[in-house]
Amino acid sequence: MASAGAGPSGPDEHETKRSLATTDAREIQKFYAQYCRKYLEQDHDKRKPEEMARYYQIASVLYDVMKTVTPGKNEYDDYAKDIENEKASFSQYNILPLNISAREQPIMKIPEIKAAVKLLEQINGLPMPRIELPQSSDRKTVSDKMDRPVVKDLLDWLRQTFGFQKDSVANQREHLILLLANIDMRQQGTADHSERHVHMIRSSTVIYLRNKIFHNYNSWCRYLHLESNIRIQRDAPTQQPELLYIGLYLLIWGEASNVRFMPECLCYIFHHEACKQLGSIIVKLQESHQPTTIKYMVFEVLQCPVAQGMARDLHDIISDTSQGSFEPPFQGEGSDDAFLQLVIQPIYSVMQKEAARSKRGKVSHSLWRNYDDLNEYFWSKKCFKKLGWPMDPTADFFAEPTRAKNETEQHGHVIRRRRASKTNFVEVRTFLHMFRSFDRMWAFFILGFQAMVIIAWSPSGSLSSIFEPNVFKNVLTIFITAAFLNFLQATLELILNWKAWKSLECSQRIRYILKFAVAVAWLIILPTTYSSSIQNPTGLVKFLSNWIQNLQNESIYNYAVALYMLPNIFSALFFMFLPIRRALERSNSRIIRFLLWWTQPKLYVARGMYEDTCSLLK
Repeated sequence: MASAGAGPSGPDEHETKRSLATTDAREIQKFYAQYCRKYLEQDHDKRKPEEMARYYQIASVLYDVMKTVTPGKNEYDDYAKDIENEKASFSQYNILPLNISAREQPIMKIPEIKAAVKLLEQINGLPMPRIELPQSSDRKTVSDKMDRPVVKDLLDWLRQTFGFQKDSVANQREHLILLLANIDMRQQGTADHSERHVHMIRSSTVIYLRNKIFHNYNSWCRYLHLESNIRIQRDAPTQQPELLYIGLYLLIWGEASNVRFMPECLCYIFHHEACKQLGSIIVKLQESHQPTTIKYMVFEVLQCPVAQGMARDLHDIISDTSQGSFEPPFQGEGSDDAFLQLVIQPIYSVMQKEAARSKRGKVSHSLWRNYDDLNEYFWSKKCFKKLGWPMDPTADFFAEPTRAKNETEQHGHVIRRRRASKTNFVEVRTFLHMFRSFDRMWAFFILGFQAMVIIAWSPSGSLSSIFEPNVFKNVLTIFITAAFLNFLQATLELILNWKAWKSLECSQRIRYILKFAVAVAWLIILPTTYSSSIQNPTGLVKFLSNWIQNLQNESIYNYAVALYMLPNIFSALFFMFLPIRRALERSNSRIIRFLLWWTQPKLYVARGMYEDTCSLLK
């Protein structure tokens, strides 16, 4: 019975007595080294990547335990650094196993995939970012060495330059490779297998992808009359500059989170990032294939019109005497989320606060800003002055609304911080929208009814009586009614847009006021000129008729009607010839925008969105 009871506990006691060293510290160090040799060095090529990833993860945990027991520097620190670097080769992936040990996977043997990976690995001529890691005597020293940046491709270079997150860069690397490979496959079509074996990504593939990605950015620059910061020569010897711009935009998009719903905000960020650091480097790369010296980039950087706040970064770059390296513009004190913290986080905080103000839709939408309101802030060139770069935290874009009218500081001063309000659409719920939204339909019904009543009450009462001079003259009174309806429409525009009045641009305010003034003018001119044609007038009509006759121009009403109808005639012509109207609305010419200013406000989206002529005729 004793031996039976001792049986199960005997091996356990034997294991606890066995040790690799005399102390606990040496025991864990020896066990760590033994584990690494057994599971990470022996027969590692025969194990699956998933299994190796698990072993490397356990090794990292053992190293953390070892550093907890022995916090000082020991002989296994350099060995742990190598293990940590090899661990990246077995990291998780979505579709493409881009780590070193998984290159033999079938998907990585596709010629287009291999060509895209090789294309991104061309980093020749790029100045390397210089990262100064903090020095410490504790356990962070070794971990900092493990995190020392390694630039293997263009996206790694962008990560170290602008401070993007490591996992986000991995996702966008896979995204970019798949885009290049898929586009190249479609453009290549059916090709000989021998040609695909030595395949290279075509320049037309990169150009096509660049045009697709930067279509909105280029349109945004033309709309604001800005010079694009994508500086690529037509006869560029390599595809490296285009890939750097594409990679930068994808990385910004990958870090943006919900800011992606504000595409013009991303254009604003990219516009400054492309100019701040990347544009100057690419200009020199296109001039020479030799390693770039930052001192030669000073002139290009100073020429950037919107690189505000660069004096500090530029001074650090100039003061550096090293060749082919530079200080990155974003450094997060050892972290890899500097771009997220410095650029995306402030914008996201504004979105979060505005969403909280809505109280899940229970608050009137005129009291809080949604995605469209925040995005339309970047539809005007004023954002460059108000927001600036680096973004000013005291700008009206980031300002919070005043919680209470009597909110004061300790010194008794009233806290008033004006914030960017709603941009255009602030709805006033009223039944008058039925007339405002369907004004043309109501005008058609009212004017048609008036004309039919006049014809019906004519002496003959037939439709042909419209050609009689007296009846035709009476029918012309529909233009006076049209002037009144136009006056009513202009008045409703002022009333229903009153809440958005403060947020409207000066040109839009002038437009509303002038439309109201012109409507009042026509409401006076048309009845006055018509009174001159009435026979045997009485009262006020007689007074106005005598005043008009003094001008000796009894046909002035006909000219007034023709002048009143002239804008409507042009609108009808443009309505029939939709291609011309679509081209005019999409134009960014200041002259054309001034001519169209009267008919509609200046908008970035929904320009030229009309059906074709055939659909219109149907």
